[in-house]
Amino acid sequence: MKKLLIFLFSLSLIAVIIALPKSFTEQSASFKNAIIVTDLVSAESIGEPFVINGNDAIIEVNEDDFSKILDKNDVKSVIFYLTENEFEQFESELRLQEISKIKLDNMDVTYSYTPLYSKSYISGGKKINAEIIRKDNQVIIGFPTIAIGY
Repeated sequence: MKKLLIFLFSLSLIAVIIALPKSFTEQSASFKNAIIVTDLVSAESIGEPFVINGNDAIIEVNEDDFSKILDKNDVKSVIFYLTENEFEQFESELRLQEISKIKLDNMDVTYSYTPLYSKSYISGGKKINAEIIRKDNQVIIGFPTIAIGY
């Protein structure tokens, strides 16, 4: 019985981890547009216009198509363009934890972590999966990073 409970717990934990990369978008604040970075094969199957960047494809999507595209495709990065007010709602819903912050030219760059998005990388021994740029009254947030530059 103990082994069965451990097995069921492990199975449910794996199911939650698999679902996390997409679940963060269901809780997100509304946004005007988002950018998805994916591979060229996935981009062609999505059927939206895209820009080729090396081996990647950059696709701009609206809020209505976003979840559908994210649910059916593996993405390398998701980037949102938000106002400060939209970002405040987004930040609290994602439970972002600030890891580090730097000032770069006229931008504030913050590296954070959210437990709701499983893709991450390690920097300075800490997990990071959200990069936030504030510039000119706009907030750009990328999961796990802003893969297209800023």
